[in-house]
Amino acid sequence: MWEKPTYVIRTYPYRRFYRRFEGLPPLFIQIGDTEVLLDDSTRVAEKVRAACVRVELNIWPKMPHVFQMFAPFVPETNQALEQAAGFVRRVTGAAGRGNLLGDCSVTSCSLY
Repeated sequence: MWEKPTYVIRTYPYRRFYRRFEGLPPLFIQIGDTEVLLDDSTRVAEKVRAACVRVELNIWPKMPHVFQMFAPFVPETNQALEQAAGFVRRVTGAAGRGNLLGDCSVTSCSLY
């Protein structure tokens, strides 16, 4: 006789929406506008802002999931990595203490 399975469905990817965001450090989110997780990222950013936590959300046009790994072949990836490094410098107070990227010569860009 067939029995209904007793396994538990894990909802890990969705738990972040029910989490409390108060007290988190500043967050930096980069996402491509063709990314399947775009809506999730924007919702998380909204919830984090509502919890009075600093968040920077950068949405990059025509960029896929983990587009940053295509550096240096796609110019936007270098710009995205420089923005991420700039965020780290700002929130850690490392601005003025040298380039956190070492000898990497990446051009900065404005937000899209």
